[in-house]
Amino acid sequence: MAAQTNLDIETLKKAARLLKTLAHPVRLDIVQSLGHREHAVREIQAAVGKPQPIVSQQLRVMRDRGVLRARREGTTVYYSVAHPFVFYVLNCMVRCAQETKL
Repeated sequence: MAAQTNLDIETLKKAARLLKTLAHPVRLDIVQSLGHREHAVREIQAAVGKPQPIVSQQLRVMRDRGVLRARREGTTVYYSVAHPFVFYVLNCMVRCAQETKL
C-alpha cells in the first residue's frame, strides 16, 4: 500500500484526533473486546477487568468522538464499534508496536 501524500490539514487533524482517541490502553482493550458485535457495559467491564466508572468514562469519550456507537434498550446500553476501519487502525498500531522499539 503506497503512502498517501499531500493530505490537507483538516484530514491530518481528523487522523490525529482518531489516533489520540485510541491512544489509551483501556480504550484499546475495549475496542478489542467489542470485536465486531455489540456488548452491554457490564460485559465490556468484565472483559477489560476495570471498574465500571473507568469503563463508562472511556466508552463516553469514544462515543462522543465517533469511534463507538451506543444503543439503549431499557436500562441497558449496548456499545459497538462505529466503523470497521477502527479495527484496521488497531491492527496497524499493534503491528507497529510489535515491530518497533517504542
